Amino acid sequence: MTFSANISSVEKQNQIIAKLNGKTTPFNFNSLNGDLSAMINLKPGNNLIELIATCKCGTTKFSKSIEYASMIKKPAIQMNNFTQKAKITENTSESVTGSIQNISNKKDIKVLVDGQPIAFHFDHISKKINFNIDLENGSNMVTVIATNTAGAERKQIEIIKKGLPPTLHLSKYDGFSSENNPFKVNTSTITIQGYSNHHDSNTELTIVTNPSNKARVKYNKVSGILAGTMFLEKNQISTLIIEIKNQFGSSKKKLYFIHKVKNKPIIPPVLNTINKDEEINSEKEEENKSDAPRISNENKQEEESSDSSNETEKKPSKKTEPVKVSAPKPSNSNQKIIQPKIKAPTKINNNNKKSTIKSSGGN
Repeated sequence: MTFSANISSVEKQNQIIAKLNGKTTPFNFNSLNGDLSAMINLKPGNNLIELIATCKCGTTKFSKSIEYASMIKKPAIQMNNFTQKAKITENTSESVTGSIQNISNKKDIKVLVDGQPIAFHFDHISKKINFNIDLENGSNMVTVIATNTAGAERKQIEIIKKGLPPTLHLSKYDGFSSENNPFKVNTSTITIQGYSNHHDSNTELTIVTNPSNKARVKYNKVSGILAGTMFLEKNQISTLIIEIKNQFGSSKKKLYFIHKVKNKPIIPPVLNTINKDEEINSEKEEENKSDAPRISNENKQEEESSDSSNETEKKPSKKTEPVKVSAPKPSNSNQKIIQPKIKAPTKINNNNKKSTIKSSGGN
C-alpha cells in the first residue's frame, strides 16, 4: 500500500526517518510542500509505521498502527492422478502431476519423498506442478508443501510398489531332507549360511528349532545375507525352520539333521568254562591212570627172596612175568567205564609160602 504524510519545518530528506515494524523503509519527500510518500508491504495483522523528523528546534516523532486483513487465501494443492491417499503399482517409477493455487513463486514449494527433497517443475502462470519418483519396494511417501503469507498447506500421498515375495537360498543343506531322511553330520555344531532375494527394509527373518533355542542366526536386511550356527543333540533328530517374509509374501525352509554318534560296545566279563562232558572225560582219564596194574615194592622184595632160595632146588620153578593191562578208552563221553579186576597168580616156594602179586585200583 502507499503511505503518505506532510512534514513542515524540515528542509532536507535526510532529516526524516521512516520505519515499518521497526525496520527502516524507503520514502519520497518534497521539501517545497513537505509531502512524504512510501510504498509499504503490510503483513496480516497489526503493522507499526513510525516517522522521525529533526530540525533546529528539536525532534518530532509520529507513529501509527495499521491492521491489515489479508484477502490472500492459503495455498490449495491438488494431485490429479491420486484420488486416494494410497496408490499401488508394480512400476519402478511414477509420474506425479497436479496444481497449486495461490502460489506465485517456485521457492515457496517443497516436494519430499520419504523426507528427502526431490526436483520438480512448477509453472507460476498455469499453477501446474509435475515430478517423477523412482520407487522402492513397498511404501513411498510423497509430501508436497506450499507456503504463502496466509499460511502453509501440506498434501501427502503414498505410492506402494508391489514387489515379489522374498526367496531364501542356503549355501549348504539346500537339498531335500525329512524326518526319515535327515542330513547326517559328524559334528555337534553346524554352520548355517545363505542369502535372500527380493528383500527390503521391511523383510523379517524368523528362526524356530526343535529342541528349542538351539540356533543363533543373524540377518542383514540391506545385503540379504544370513549366517549363524546350530547345536545338535547326539543321536537325535533336530529340526530347523527358517522363514523370511515381507508385505508381499514369505519363503520358508524346514531342515532335518541328525548327529550320528556310535556308542562304544560294552564288553561283558569273560568266564572260562569247561564242558561237562570234557570234565567227565578228564576225571575218567585220571582214574584210569591210577587203576592201571602195578607191582608193589613189598611183593617185589618177597619175590626176589623166594627166587634166591629156590636156586638150590633141583626142580626149577616157573617164573611168572607181571601182567600189563591197559585201561580201555571210552568210545564216548557218556559210556560207563568198567575197571578191570585182576587175580594175581601164585607159586610155591621152599617154605611153603604163597607169593602174591598185588594189583592196585581193583574192586
